[in-house]
Amino acid sequence: MAKATGKRGHRTKADEALSRKATQHHDFVGQAEPDREQSRAVEEGIDLIRQRGPDLLEALRAKVEQRLEQMPAPVKGAVRLTERAVGMALWPVRAGAHLVGRVLETPVALVRILIARRTA
Repeated sequence: MAKATGKRGHRTKADEALSRKATQHHDFVGQAEPDREQSRAVEEGIDLIRQRGPDLLEALRAKVEQRLEQMPAPVKGAVRLTERAVGMALWPVRAGAHLVGRVLETPVALVRILIARRTA
């Protein structure tokens, strides 16, 4: 970059401040690579869970059912009762989460449309 000079051939304070900020920005951009790698690793871990999670959950559920069948009748009854109680207690949470998801669909769809228009 050419050396910026003022009236007397010297660099002005504004030019020096600008060059310092440019250098800091360059240093910052160079330091972003480790953060990007970490983000990519987290995204890969999330994709792996999305792909394999339902199958693993189903296998775990089948294993629990198999072990539950081997237990005595009073234990089975207690487990089923507890399962129903927890399901009823968590019903408002599940309904709220579902409602929030439905409410957020419209703004997300609008953002996608705006992004698609800008890139097109």
